[in-house]
Order: sequence, then C-alpha cells, then structure tokens
Amino acid sequence: MRSIQKSREPNSLRDLRNTAGAMYSGPQSDWQEALLAEQGHLCAYCMARISMERSQEKGAKPKMEIEHFLPQEDYSDQQLVWSNMLAVCNGSTGSKPHCDKAEGGKNSLGHFIKGKKHGDVTLIRLNPLSTETSEDILIYSLSGEIKSINQTAEVEDDLNLRLNLNDERLVQFRKDRIDLAKKVLETKCPNRRWNQRDFDNEIEIWSTPSEGELKPYYKAIVWFLNWMKQRPRYN
Repeated sequence: MRSIQKSREPNSLRDLRNTAGAMYSGPQSDWQEALLAEQGHLCAYCMARISMERSQEKGAKPKMEIEHFLPQEDYSDQQLVWSNMLAVCNGSTGSKPHCDKAEGGKNSLGHFIKGKKHGDVTLIRLNPLSTETSEDILIYSLSGEIKSINQTAEVEDDLNLRLNLNDERLVQFRKDRIDLAKKVLETKCPNRRWNQRDFDNEIEIWSTPSEGELKPYYKAIVWFLNWMKQRPRYN
C-alpha cells in the first residue's frame, strides 16, 4: 500500500455534486481516468495493475472500480466527495476475494470481522490517503507478506480480514517482485559488492513511473531494497 496524493477533482463531479438531489449512481469515465492517473494505475489497496481495459467476455467491466473509502451506506454525504474516492481492482486476482470484495473472517481473538465486501465497513487504522496511516505503519517480509510494523491488532485486522491483503496469491505476487529485484541487483553486480548508492539508484528506478504508470507491488520492492541497505553485510 502506498500513500495517495489526491489531484484536482474532475469538473463533472463538482457539477454533479452541486446539482440538487444528486447521488452517486456509478462511475464516469473521466473520474476513472483521473483516479488512474493520480494512483499510477495501481489499486489503492493491493497495488495490482488496474486499467480501463475490459476482458473479451460479454458485459465485462473495466479492470478497476471506484471505491468509497468511507462507505456510502453510512456516509451518504461523502458519496460525491473526490477525497473519498479511490480506484481499486476487481478483487479477483487472489485465491479468495480481496480489497473491497474481501469477505472477512475471525481474528486472533475469535471475533468475526466483516470485510469490505459488506458495504458498511470502514478500515480502522489503514488509510491510503495518508503516509502516516499507510506506508509508515507497514512492512513486508521476504516471503511477500504485508504486516503491521508494530504488530498492531487493528492494522492486522484491516490487512488480513477487512481487505484480505495476505491472500496466498497476493503474497506470491509480492514475493516474485522481491525476487526479481534481487535478481536485478545480482545481475548488475555479480560479486555482490553493493554500496548505498546502488540501493538508492534501484529504489529510484523501481519507484519512478513509466508513462504515468507505477510498477505493480513496487512498495514491497522498496521495502526489500531499504532492508538490504541497512544490513551490515549484503547477501
């Protein structure tokens, strides 16, 4: 998960919000395009690639959806507010639904936690609209898991139940990217005599958009490179 800097809202959204009795009835293409641009074409939650492309199936939806961070069911006054809108994936790339399609489950205390799918769920600690509630409180593992930096129960419930971001396939995707980043390092410097500048250069490369698109799951790679940089010996 990365923090998202909101851009200027589309004029069509502002005009609709200023129309008496207007309600959110579905996405408009210019809203979707603006969200894709400000998020680097990555899902706000799992960081998978999203786009306006559709599969070949009849009636297929674009490979993205608009998510209301504060659910419309409980925050009707926020349904046409740009700062409450995020672009997310369709939640189907994992072995089970994730992101705003997560079903939920029991936490470590045995309490059932509803997932985002239920439509009336607000994340307790995580919020991709702030660095302090996203990047600063999350770490990864070499195996691709995403975790709370302080093992905070509320963050873990957000990650694992409300969003299901540690679905086994998502974990594997992140691990694959971490492994790729390490392979690139070893290819550029086979003797493994890396220095701080090498890591900084790689972080910049992986973090830089190409034609407006960020690399999927790149925050896991950035974590890995910073982790390597802080080790007394590189291996």
